Amino acid sequence: MTIPVSLRDELGFAPGSTVVAYVEQGRLVLERREHLLARLQALVREAATGVGASHTPVGELLVERRAEAAAEDDRP
Repeated sequence: MTIPVSLRDELGFAPGSTVVAYVEQGRLVLERREHLLARLQALVREAATGVGASHTPVGELLVERRAEAAAEDDRP
């Protein structure tokens, strides 16, 4: 398979670049290994810090429970 020069240049693909190929929603996706690694690290970081976690049922439950606990702590 030949990738046109304009696309290679735009994506930073150089001779010997490592790319990862996968199918996503019926499309072939080629991604630089470094880019994929950075995306996965960001996802793990979000999961570990809870960023965006409140938008899941479990996250919403945790937010509610923490609010209840904080309210109990404020009671005399």
